[in-house]
Amino acid sequence: MQASEPLKFGAKIRIQIETDICTESGRPSANCFENARRLAVSILEQSM
Repeated sequence: MQASEPLKFGAKIRIQIETDICTESGRPSANCFENARRLAVSILEQSM
């Protein structure tokens, strides 16, 4: 999975999202995007 624009989340966050999407149960984790959401909010707050 690759973004068309760099998101600057780093490999650690990307790997965690991929792991949470591709769970053993075959269903994405309910909070699979939570870390990325928090990071995005933090970046937006810093730029405002």
